[in-house]
Amino acid sequence: MRLPNSHRLAASMDYRGEELKFRSHSGLRIAAKRWGYADGFPLLALHGWYDNCATWEVLVPILVAKYPSIRFDMSDHRGLTSAYSRLFDIEDALAVVNALGWKEYAILGHSMGGVNAVYLAGLFPKQVKHVVAIDTIAMIYYEPAEHTDAIIQAIHARADFVKRDPAASTKRVFATVEEAAVARSAGKYPLSLPSARLMAARGVKPATAPDGSGRIVGYMWSSDSRIPSPTNPFKTTKGFILDVLGRIECPVLNIMADHTMRQSFAPAEIQAAFRGHLHQHRTQGISSHHLHMETASATVIAHLIAGFWNKANSGTLPGSRIVLPEPSKL
Repeated sequence: MRLPNSHRLAASMDYRGEELKFRSHSGLRIAAKRWGYADGFPLLALHGWYDNCATWEVLVPILVAKYPSIRFDMSDHRGLTSAYSRLFDIEDALAVVNALGWKEYAILGHSMGGVNAVYLAGLFPKQVKHVVAIDTIAMIYYEPAEHTDAIIQAIHARADFVKRDPAASTKRVFATVEEAAVARSAGKYPLSLPSARLMAARGVKPATAPDGSGRIVGYMWSSDSRIPSPTNPFKTTKGFILDVLGRIECPVLNIMADHTMRQSFAPAEIQAAFRGHLHQHRTQGISSHHLHMETASATVIAHLIAGFWNKANSGTLPGSRIVLPEPSKL
């Protein structure tokens, strides 16, 4: 497999943010962007909750020295009769992979996308050659004692959501795209305003008047209103995820921000299930959940990933931990 070559000039890239469209197995429209080289090793980049593939606008162009990166927007436009699930996200990813004819590929994921990347590596270990998961704070499984109650809660939440008329009427409408970006920058996971503007440029759509006239009355985020609600009835159990992690055959790098939010792979039981394939690095002094987007830290993250790729390519990764070189030494 051909891994990144840091000496290859970005000016010679074959793809520079080319827009692509796919259909999932269920008919869902998937929007994607492609960067990199036609002869490179495939890299699939998965974003996190509330986000879109603009989350990779800063980092991926730095990384595509040898990878024809495909980044795609997933699970933002499901119909009211469908549900969200890690398993459906994986189906969406496989629809893209199959459409492109990839037999082997690497994955780069942020937050929920990092969790989905690990699921893919465990469920399809012969396809996924290595994974980089950035600040994975998404829930990875439910404890047995809470599993059934979580399913019941999800069933009620879905029923309540579908009753809304229309469901989109509960979404906040902003006067301008800039106003939407400012609000996003101050959200649950704060972003710098330049990063929030990247997200807004792709993730904000016109809001039309409820009278059916088509008159634009403002702008709203296109992400589904159900994302923050517990509407997914397909909950994963500890037994299932431990089995999935135990099937992983490739190295996995988990890059963590310097904050106190719970990391998906922090529990000792989870780390043990990786059987030595998990390599963790906690950054120092970089607290943003979107550390890969911010100009102050994106280059540092790119160096960490490149160091991991180089070690994966050379076969020098140690059993359970990796001591990554400082960026200045790469």
